Amino acid sequence: MAGRLLHLIIPRAKAMRAIILNFDNSVTRQDKLLEMFRPEVVELTDIAPLIRIGCRSSCYERLLSRLDDVYRFKDDPPLTFTGSGDFHHVSLAILRRMPEPFNLVVFDSHPDWIRHVPIVHCGAWLDRAAKLPNLRRMYHFGVHHDISGPWLLFTPLRLMRGGKLRVFPAREGESLALRRRAPCKAIHRHEGDTAIEIFLANTLSRHLDEMCRHPVYISIDKDVFYNGEAITNWQGGLLRVGEVHKILKAIFHHPHFRPAGMDIGGDYSETELSGLLRKILYLYEKDVRRTASVEEARRNNEEVNIKLGKLFMR
Repeated sequence: MAGRLLHLIIPRAKAMRAIILNFDNSVTRQDKLLEMFRPEVVELTDIAPLIRIGCRSSCYERLLSRLDDVYRFKDDPPLTFTGSGDFHHVSLAILRRMPEPFNLVVFDSHPDWIRHVPIVHCGAWLDRAAKLPNLRRMYHFGVHHDISGPWLLFTPLRLMRGGKLRVFPAREGESLALRRRAPCKAIHRHEGDTAIEIFLANTLSRHLDEMCRHPVYISIDKDVFYNGEAITNWQGGLLRVGEVHKILKAIFHHPHFRPAGMDIGGDYSETELSGLLRKILYLYEKDVRRTASVEEARRNNEEVNIKLGKLFMR
């Protein structure tokens, strides 16, 4: 009770700063978002074809040098929009600048933890993030794809068993193979509209004290949502926007919650690549990628970006 009263008396730091890392113009076309958040726009379209999907360390170093003056992490934890989920590994570039111990919360239908990948890749950035000296724990919500069969060989089971990585798959059925090998609790363990409430009360509530022991950074890829709720470059997931909103509210309302920052990706843009490596990756992954109308995606994703962004900026 005393902790809650203290939380009411001493307001937590708020994110007053919004940033667009403009790789693909997917977010800079969202006029309502621009008007509401007044973001700082960092132009990166010139190097985007070299970064998209994956890149060598030398290309990633070019990106890091471009962000040196953007992220300072003082009194204004930033809200960042990163464009297509093809650039989700850009989150790693932000996290490398965290000045103090923090916990990481990720929403993504893909694991993004694939091990033994020799390049910086949008499907493997969490494996590198786990090695950051200031990162204490990772919490992954909504994973649905690539968590069974041969993909288990590339899953960081040791991190899961040791508690550094806590995983909450989207649905119990698809996560059976993973759950047999490491502890994890699915979000949709029950049918019906009350499933998310049961998850919040019975599962998430047990982890909030631990999660909020350090400042929390949140990274969201909108492919965690059903295809009809967000339009991305990848196959959609199995969570609703309202469900993720409720999970975030539960985290944000914890009396010890301190924001470290948040990034939102998973917008849609037409793919532009440079180099043989990225073209091979694109062809390999083509069967799980989606094509859509840029204008339809803009209208759809802008609403989701604003809803999630407003929650963090309060």
